Amino acid sequence: MTQSELLIVKIRELFERLAAEIGTLTNTRTPANDAAARSKPYRELPGGPLNEHGISEMYRLFAAGLTSEEIGLAMGVSLSGVTKRRTLWRRSGGKPVAGRVGQPA
Repeated sequence: MTQSELLIVKIRELFERLAAEIGTLTNTRTPANDAAARSKPYRELPGGPLNEHGISEMYRLFAAGLTSEEIGLAMGVSLSGVTKRRTLWRRSGGKPVAGRVGQPA
């Protein structure tokens, strides 16, 4: 592939991730967020609350030191949803990984 073709592929991937995030935030259906919902069993219903698997996966990602933005994109969850879960995780004794840049204190 040429550099131009690689750039187009990267832009397309970023656009699909952005479309999925926008769809999650607005609760609209797009091919990107439908595909993400099918491949990741974090919810019982599309756009519904996280199931136990989704919650435990998010807590695992918190412990690994990922930022809220990274987790939201990876799991198709809004930033406010991730922030809420991070607060609950910390109250239950979860601790952030020291030294992670971008990690909320």
